[in-house]
Amino acid sequence: MLVTIGSKLQALVSIGKDDGIKGYWKGNLPQVIRVVPYSAVQLFAYETYKKLFTGKDGELSVLERLAAGACAGMTSTFVFWELIRLMKLWANGVLCSCHSR
Repeated sequence: MLVTIGSKLQALVSIGKDDGIKGYWKGNLPQVIRVVPYSAVQLFAYETYKKLFTGKDGELSVLERLAAGACAGMTSTFVFWELIRLMKLWANGVLCSCHSR
C-alpha cells in the first residue's frame, strides 16, 4: 500500500471532521502511561550503570557509556515487559477478562 502526502493529509482532515480535536489524541494515554515510567527507570538505571562502570580516573570511555546504555535499556525492558504487553493490548482494544495467558 502506497502512502502519499495527499493520503496523510486526507486522513488528518478525516480525523478532524469525524472526531474533532480529541481524535488526534486517541491512544495517547496508554502511550504516556507506558513511556513515562519506562523512561524514568531507564534514566535511573543508566546513571547507576555509569557509576558502576566508572574507572579509577573517574572517566567513562565510549565503550563503557555504550555498555551502560545497553544495560539500562535491558533493565527497563525487563522491569516493564509485562506492562508494555498489557498497554499494547489495551491500545488495540484486545484487553478483556476473557484473554489470559
